Amino acid sequence: MLPLRVRIELRPPVLAAGVAAMLADESALRVVDDAADVLILDAAGLSEWLAVPVAEAEAGLVVLDDGAPWISELLERALGWSWLKWDAARGELLAAVQAAGAGLVSLPAAQARAVWQGAEEPELPLPGESVALTPREQEVLALLGLGLSNKRIARNLGVSDHTVKFHVTALYSKLNVSSRTAAVTRALQLGLLSV
Repeated sequence: MLPLRVRIELRPPVLAAGVAAMLADESALRVVDDAADVLILDAAGLSEWLAVPVAEAEAGLVVLDDGAPWISELLERALGWSWLKWDAARGELLAAVQAAGAGLVSLPAAQARAVWQGAEEPELPLPGESVALTPREQEVLALLGLGLSNKRIARNLGVSDHTVKFHVTALYSKLNVSSRTAAVTRALQLGLLSV
């Protein structure tokens, strides 16, 4: 298996050098200056990345910052992403890069609790319960499971972005979730998707 190509875009350069040193001895990763599978950004770099058209944003992301204000945008746009504090240990950084490269979303437990603090636990269908999906909803769900954006799903299915949004909203309602990640997770739990 080829090593994940990782590009580090942190300011100031001394921080970039420190992160590069943390990744230097890992054979499953290769730090590059050009096309990458995973980008490591700070909040300023993420703000610039969010301005890039979705079609050009093909890499996973690892964001190093003390806050997590852009989670909804990342859920919608990024293939896989991780959010870590600046003082993350080497093992956390390696796990975050691997997760983002695999198209997964990861947060340290304390940050995940902070993100969901105060959120009510929705009533979810139990495993084994049937959720009736239309054939088109099943297609959209399968493409969501691949981490595709609404625009890419629309292109693959030959429909408009608006139609995809309609189907995604219907999926959220039927699965009783409010995000793409939750929809895919719930679909896996219910056996509507397989890994």
